[in-house]
Amino acid sequence: MRDSEARRPPTWNGTCIPYDLPVQEIKARLASPGREAWAALVALGHLSSNEATELLRETATHPDWRYRRLAMVAMGDHPRTTDLGLMIMRALDDPSPHVVRAACEAAARLSLSATHDKVLRLLASGDKETRLAALTGLSELWEPTDFFMVLHVFRADREERIRREAAWVLCTNADATTWERLFSEWRHDPLPRHRVWACRLTARLGAPKHVAALEVFFNDRDRHVRKAARAAMDTLTAR
Repeated sequence: MRDSEARRPPTWNGTCIPYDLPVQEIKARLASPGREAWAALVALGHLSSNEATELLRETATHPDWRYRRLAMVAMGDHPRTTDLGLMIMRALDDPSPHVVRAACEAAARLSLSATHDKVLRLLASGDKETRLAALTGLSELWEPTDFFMVLHVFRADREERIRREAAWVLCTNADATTWERLFSEWRHDPLPRHRVWACRLTARLGAPKHVAALEVFFNDRDRHVRKAARAAMDTLTAR
């Protein structure tokens, strides 16, 4: 059982979320779109009864994309993950990008590895918000083979914030086989935080022989980079 209790917001867009309502009353609130319906849907994500789960499944196929999107939000907190994984998988092919993005978030929150390949393909979406959601999802669903595709996004995506998110995903998931490539990529990057990450990756995954590679940062124009380089040097020399 996941700790969904820790993610119980008291309101949704200013409307109190009726966590204590019986399922039938929640169903009645879903009859008309609006704030009460959306808050009721969020509450539904915290109910584990068969009746509640079935209502959530029905809502995930509602003709109105707003219901389908909120159904994905609710599924991201649902205690019966295994019963709803297929619905999240299907939502990644939804015609509405709003639903697809919510499905990416739900898949990541539930660590649904079966959704990985579909989320990865969304990096090629023409919708920039969907590409961003896919990147965020991949940070949780990461497989080592994702490295080169995410590196391509970092190098080539036309949106700066997507390139920055790709960099964060690469840094978070760097390992012994990829960190030196990232170091080479970022050692002269114009963004100081990428140079900081190059130093931190060296400290985390490098060996004493890599101290010399840090010298390029000792006189960096950014003090945070210089500080990270010195800290990395201390870590490596003590290793």
